[in-house]
Amino acid sequence: MDISRREFVAGLTASCLLCGCTSEEKAPQSAPATADPQSSPAPKAAEGELIAIPADCLAPGDQAHLTLPSGLMILLWKDQVGYHAVEGRCTHRRGELNYDREHNDIFCKEHGSRFFVDGAVEKPPAKVALKSYTVSIEGENLRIAERS
Repeated sequence: MDISRREFVAGLTASCLLCGCTSEEKAPQSAPATADPQSSPAPKAAEGELIAIPADCLAPGDQAHLTLPSGLMILLWKDQVGYHAVEGRCTHRRGELNYDREHNDIFCKEHGSRFFVDGAVEKPPAKVALKSYTVSIEGENLRIAERS
């Protein structure tokens, strides 16, 4: 008896739930039944979270501090090119970050760390880069997803 990949993954998932498996690895996402696994592209990373465009982030230079539905805190800002986002807390001591439109960078007023807009450390004491996110416009909403 041949079973489809979808049936196999569903059975494996059900078995893990019943047996209490605690592996951190997740079962692979199944492809549609008609897709050839050899020719289809790899599954995409998380599709991101959809939020309404904040009123305080509509003009270039504006910024907003947001907590997404997942609990993720981000700093969102707009420049002449469009919207951008990085994690909202400094990697040094978790201070709140702000966008500096004059210098086109991100700073933490607690201890003076500065970051380039792509999240890379510009000035210590922070040593670890910020996570950065892609931001796309969908009507009146923004989709924010972690960069891969």
